[in-house]
Amino acid sequence: MLTLKKLSLAQSSTYYSKDNYYTKQQGEYWGKLKDELGLNDLSHENFNQLLNGVNPITGERLVHSKEGKDGNVPAFDFSFSPAKSISIAYELAMQKKDFELVNKILKCHDKAVNDTLSHIESEHIKARVQKNKKRVSLQTGNLVAGKFQHDINRYLEP
Repeated sequence: MLTLKKLSLAQSSTYYSKDNYYTKQQGEYWGKLKDELGLNDLSHENFNQLLNGVNPITGERLVHSKEGKDGNVPAFDFSFSPAKSISIAYELAMQKKDFELVNKILKCHDKAVNDTLSHIESEHIKARVQKNKKRVSLQTGNLVAGKFQHDINRYLEP
């Protein structure tokens, strides 16, 4: 299941840092823009810089708001959750120490997430730009994402 949440700048500055939930576990950058921006290791600090529209490697400003207004959407939170039956199978495999099955489940879920992100990147990522004093949407075909894998949610549920 995919849950999508649009985040404002104010939300994103606190949402991802709440209890450092997202960066407690090692995350990774994903997407075509990862290489273009020169991003390698994801850390809480460089992830926050990116959310604030700054390339954490060069310090270059990546987005510009008209007249200093902060109307940019810095992030969309995509949460990919397997069906409850898959979560239960994963937990049972962990309890039985069947790490072969655990790894298969994780690989399948990761592949599904990557396939979905690839589709989103190639078909749905757009940027609004000003062209001849008109705002137009251009399909970019690239994105950068922070990807984190969790085996429990914020409420400590599988």
